[in-house]
Amino acid sequence: MGVAALVFNSSGQVLLVKNSYRRGWYLPGGGVNKGETVLEAIKRELAEEVNIICLKEPRLYSGPYLSGIDHKSNHTLVFLVDEWEQTDPLPKSPEIEEMRFFDYDHLPENTTPGTKRRIEESLKIKKIDGNFRW
Repeated sequence: MGVAALVFNSSGQVLLVKNSYRRGWYLPGGGVNKGETVLEAIKRELAEEVNIICLKEPRLYSGPYLSGIDHKSNHTLVFLVDEWEQTDPLPKSPEIEEMRFFDYDHLPENTTPGTKRRIEESLKIKKIDGNFRW
């Protein structure tokens, strides 16, 4: 099971990360540890990787999506993080090469298709994918 977060700044830009172990830009997130709830996992991943502290509980937005990223088969839940603060603008984890906020109209070319669809769904550009595939 995995979790991903839609984090928007006050300018309406979305936070994306570039991982050190795979190509492309993704929503921040990661795996759920044994004995951990999905809510605990998304808050931990945000704090560990991108220095984001949730000031209000993240809301389950959509999913679970079947993901075949990195030739694995798992399911990912997407959370919307409404209130947050960032303790440091630089990535905390060595897993994150880069993190930046982007306008929807200026997403990086190598934003993964599933990531782009989740952003479009959250902005009401597209309806939530009823097939629930990342």
